[in-house]
This record gives sequence, structure tokens and C-alpha cells, in this order.
Amino acid sequence: MVTLSNAHIIIEKHIAESIFLNLAHVNWVYYPRRAVLLIAPATDEIFKSLHKTAMSVLKYRNKHGDRSISIRELLLDNEIDSSDRNLGYLADEKMKILNIYFGSNSCGVLLP
Repeated sequence: MVTLSNAHIIIEKHIAESIFLNLAHVNWVYYPRRAVLLIAPATDEIFKSLHKTAMSVLKYRNKHGDRSISIRELLLDNEIDSSDRNLGYLADEKMKILNIYFGSNSCGVLLP
């Protein structure tokens, strides 16, 4: 599960481990037209060269091993609803990219 909580993206342990391994930094880019946030390990030089990325710390959120990324500035700059909620996502384990959808017509894994 991927959620938005208190202006942080919360990523469950099994998702975070499959995409980011045990890395402490990620690169991300937000595409407003598609309302999608793409996140990849900071070690992915191809992702960084293809997108105009920002780097963030991927912090441990709790004792279960869930991880979090602060996106307060992204929410404000793009006038995204900051209410706490579950988010649609697609975890591409082969490409090591996490797609997170903010739009109403989001695709990927939609939660019940």
C-alpha cells in the first residue's frame, strides 16, 4: 500500500524493498498533466538522465520497515490535495520505478 499522510508518501516495506532495496536516497519527478509521481533509486543514472529529478531522503517510518518521503513542497507547488488518503500506484520491480497516481482517473493498483 502507498498512502499520503501528513504531506509524506508512506510506502509499505515490501514495496520499498522491491524497488529501493536498502538505499537511503531516491530521485523523483512529478508530471502534473498526468498527475503522476515517479520515484527511482538515487543510483539509477538512466532515470536521472531522462528526467529533471529532485533527490529526497527515503526515511524509515516505523518498526515494521515502512519508508517515507516528504512531499510537502510538491503538494504546495502543484496545488495537490494534501488530505491523508490511499494512493494508486504501480511498482515496476524490473525497472525499479514506483509510479504514484494523484489524479481522479489514476491507473495502477487501486485500493478498495
